[in-house]
Amino acid sequence: GTIHAPALTNLTTSTVLVSGAGVFTAAALTSMSGGSLTLDSGAVVSLPGLTSVTGGAGITVNTGASLTLASLASVSNGVFAISGTGTFTAPALATLTDARFVLRSGAVVSLPAATSYTWTVNGYYTLLDIDGTGSSLNLPGVTTFTLNPSGGYTDYLSATNGGHIDLSALQTVTTLNGSILAVTPASGGSIDLSALTAFGTTAITAGSGTTLDLTSLTALTNASVTVQDGGTLHAPALTNLTTSTTTVSGAGVFTAAALTSMSGGS
Repeated sequence: GTIHAPALTNLTTSTVLVSGAGVFTAAALTSMSGGSLTLDSGAVVSLPGLTSVTGGAGITVNTGASLTLASLASVSNGVFAISGTGTFTAPALATLTDARFVLRSGAVVSLPAATSYTWTVNGYYTLLDIDGTGSSLNLPGVTTFTLNPSGGYTDYLSATNGGHIDLSALQTVTTLNGSILAVTPASGGSIDLSALTAFGTTAITAGSGTTLDLTSLTALTNASVTVQDGGTLHAPALTNLTTSTTTVSGAGVFTAAALTSMSGGS
């Protein structure tokens, strides 16, 4: 089937499903608020005028499907789920606010224009959820990451079973209003935080079969650090550990060769 909607500019709390050789065109579409857009295997969709995704809109690209959003510049509350060989392309996406990404079964998403990430939604969420061998979310230009819900919630960055998150340029994580960012690579997952120098309140867990390198981090305050049996955490530049709790289990490895000061905590 084919749907042509050349004058459509706004898609609000609506559901769109494109399957197989189905065709959906909406060249003038500029905004999507709420609702969902789902592409199943074989579907190829391009929405060249879409510039914003808001209102909790859900975009799903299943294996064998392709979605190109060439002009998408900002997300303010959206969920993106990509699986397998599904492709999601958004080369202009620079501002990520209340955006969640779920990648499965080898899906790869690269957002080279993104420079900042901000989360303001109340609740406990996995913000970046990357699972499966070959799955990778690449955010090589993101330098700041801010949690600013109104309550003291914990939100998660999760890379599991060979999944990978590239935050290699991230320098500063800021946690406000009692919020906590939990970094939880596990079962061979990896998160690149090699440029991180400043970390707000955090819970860091190096799970079994994972290595987390915090190469540039010099201080941790109000942190919970856990290295599980078979996990490794390297923090070669860490000099100060303040009011933080560190737990290393079994064959877990924690190295901090430059650590000179521990104040409070355990």
